[in-house]
Amino acid sequence: MEASVIHYEFAALAVEKALQALELAMRFKVDQSPTAGMSRLIESLRKGYSLRPELDEFLRDMLRLRNKWVGHPRGAVTYPMVSAVSFLRHIYAGVVEISDLS
Repeated sequence: MEASVIHYEFAALAVEKALQALELAMRFKVDQSPTAGMSRLIESLRKGYSLRPELDEFLRDMLRLRNKWVGHPRGAVTYPMVSAVSFLRHIYAGVVEISDLS
């Protein structure tokens, strides 16, 4: 993130990697096949666990973020630093909450 002050695209890369970590946390929790997409992982989490409404909404938002900004060719290649840090903070909290589901 320090390098992102000069190279803004690094912040976008950090957000992309954080979303991959979120997806991996979901994959570990629901033990889905490696080809299962993020929407299928979210659906499996809903079926297997009692998700707080805020977590459910967060996961839908992260799916949209990934599909429209990060994973889409027309998506922003840079984010304002405040946005990237906010995304990272929320994604980290999501990974922690998913890891703690029982």
